[in-house]
Amino acid sequence: MNKSIQPIVGGLTVCLAVSATAQDFRTFTSVSGAYDVTPNDVGSVISSIGATIIRLPSPSTLPTGVIGIRKGDNSSQVLTIQRTDAGTIGGWATLTLVLQGDYCHIANTGTEYFAIACGQIMPGASQQHRTPLRSMYPFYYLHASERNAFIRYVFDINENGNVVLPSKADIGSPGGYRGGFSITIMPVRLPVGKFLAVHANGTSIHGHGQYLLLIDDLRVVQMDFDGNEWFITSGYSPSSDTFAN
Repeated sequence: MNKSIQPIVGGLTVCLAVSATAQDFRTFTSVSGAYDVTPNDVGSVISSIGATIIRLPSPSTLPTGVIGIRKGDNSSQVLTIQRTDAGTIGGWATLTLVLQGDYCHIANTGTEYFAIACGQIMPGASQQHRTPLRSMYPFYYLHASERNAFIRYVFDINENGNVVLPSKADIGSPGGYRGGFSITIMPVRLPVGKFLAVHANGTSIHGHGQYLLLIDDLRVVQMDFDGNEWFITSGYSPSSDTFAN
């Protein structure tokens, strides 16, 4: 099974009490392409440039400890973490980091690997936050408190997904102008032939319908609520995205 990283990685069992903060790491190494982790990387940070596959050897060949891994660039290329043998990382065959600043701390017990801390850093956007999602919950209901949230909906299973926007009553009046309540949504690992439906929850989206259907993986769509309806401010593709009632 594959997994795309979220701020809190649901489904990964944390079985090792290890704390790793920035000051715990000795060195910082930038890599690209295929990279095999070495004993010197334990207790250090590995940062990717472009398309990168970081490969973990058998746990017995490395010292016990924590390896920090992050996606270092802003390209569309992903960073993949996997084993060189048939083992898993806490039950997952691969972990995928898709946005700049995504990171994962991998703990090695000597016999197993576990992801003990995974998430995102968003430089220069202190007013925004990220919300963890798993597609095992096919409907995700946004709350009025999630103003300016960046929602990454990760598809772990071959099903359609649904994000329900806050209702007009829940939001209240953001001031009667665009930008008063902003939401950014991105489907991750969207299966071919499936969609992520964004529900307007009693209002409309851009005056076209109550639902926006996103069918492209990694499409980032930003939407603002002006007090009456939702408007798409960036990311909409008229050639692929559709509206429905």
